[in-house]
Amino acid sequence: MIEESGLPGPDVFVRLEGELFGRITTRHRRQVLRHRLVAVAAVLVIAGAGVAAGTIANPTQQSKFAYCYQGSTTSSRVAQLGFPTNRGYATTPGSSVNPKQVANALFLCEGAWHNGIFDTTGGTGPFAVPRLQVCLRDDLIVSVFRKPRAAESADAFCNNLGLSAP
Repeated sequence: MIEESGLPGPDVFVRLEGELFGRITTRHRRQVLRHRLVAVAAVLVIAGAGVAAGTIANPTQQSKFAYCYQGSTTSSRVAQLGFPTNRGYATTPGSSVNPKQVANALFLCEGAWHNGIFDTTGGTGPFAVPRLQVCLRDDLIVSVFRKPRAAESADAFCNNLGLSAP
């Protein structure tokens, strides 16, 4: 409403102010939403790259490392063990693991258990070594797991983990 002075009245200014702040709020919400979508997309890309990098082991990694798991699942605590030498351990992509790698991984993991690497009691060693089973991950890294059931075959145990027996 226009007053006698020729200027709009307070109700017009209140309405215009409401419209202006409404537009600003809408733009701000859209901008925040865009930023959040970009951030989520970046996280997904980085996570995807991390998963891809984590699932591909090169031949050097395959011949120099083994994993020793505390439990009987791939989500249990794990220690990465390095072989003292990689002579005779070479594998070709898509091939099976070298029997020397299997024996050495089992030996190293037994030593890790014996020396208390997975001990949570705070006691002093030597520590008991549980029954262990060697499996081969998809990236051809030898992995050793605690095997709770002695009667279970190596193939069945590893298959239950989504892995293969060496």
